[in-house]
Amino acid sequence: MNINNDVMVSSIIVTYNPEISLLKKLIFRLNNQVEKIIIVDNLSDNINEINKMAKQIDKVDLIELEENRGLAEAQNIGIIKAKSECPDYLILFDQDSVPSSDLISKLVTAYVDLKQSGLNVGAVGPIFIDSRNNFNYFADENFSSVNNAIKTDFLIASGCIFSPELIDDIGLMTEDLFVYHIDRDWCHKIKYKGYEMFVIKNAIMQQTIGERTIKFWFFKWFNASVHSPLAHYYTIRNSFYLFKQGYVPRKSKIRYLFKNIIMFFFYSIFTKPRFENFKFMALGFSDGFKGNFGKYQKKKGELK
Repeated sequence: MNINNDVMVSSIIVTYNPEISLLKKLIFRLNNQVEKIIIVDNLSDNINEINKMAKQIDKVDLIELEENRGLAEAQNIGIIKAKSECPDYLILFDQDSVPSSDLISKLVTAYVDLKQSGLNVGAVGPIFIDSRNNFNYFADENFSSVNNAIKTDFLIASGCIFSPELIDDIGLMTEDLFVYHIDRDWCHKIKYKGYEMFVIKNAIMQQTIGERTIKFWFFKWFNASVHSPLAHYYTIRNSFYLFKQGYVPRKSKIRYLFKNIIMFFFYSIFTKPRFENFKFMALGFSDGFKGNFGKYQKKKGELK
């Protein structure tokens, strides 16, 4: 539905073998908050279940891709489709996002308020709560607060709301990344073009980060998200893409380098499967250095 009866919001959801119960919860939460729900599916095994669910709601458009083209390209397909209907705002979601019942109205209200205060707003996003441990994720580089908003260098793409004009100015998602660091790359482009990003403190969304979380002690307790070995590959490899971009600040490149080193040792030593983590992260360093981006290609003799 239209916010305040005169604002049209279109949402884009990318799916790949989603948990149907969570996807259904996401769609029904959005049904009363947005005008259009576009689902772009990356050749899911359970596409028939997704199709059946999509047909139950008139405002859902399902785009079925003939192969897994990756998160970035799927997002772009959804964004282009949504923009063709001239909405006022676009918002991205992961397949396991669970927005609050008033998320869209709070994000749009905050966006408008920030614009009216004279700020060059690029995008705003919510506070994230991981339902497994109630840990709050919102942004890892945050600065000063502006009323209900926290100025930040980075927004997680899921739950991020922005205008179609932002896409016209900075471009679409980088498809060579395939998955992981897509939102970091996009946020660097937003900042480079002179826009600001904000986390909205009263906008809440549940979101799981990684396959599981672990706690570890390093002078204080930290929560670490544990991903698959292939996810570690993409994370490290795609950092090399960021290293090569002129719009990424030098301090960010240094931070990514140190994070990669820490990540390599931490997941190779402390989390299972240690050898698979080590192998895929080593491949990530190698392919990133060589400039081999896009979808991961299995190496000769690799069984899985």
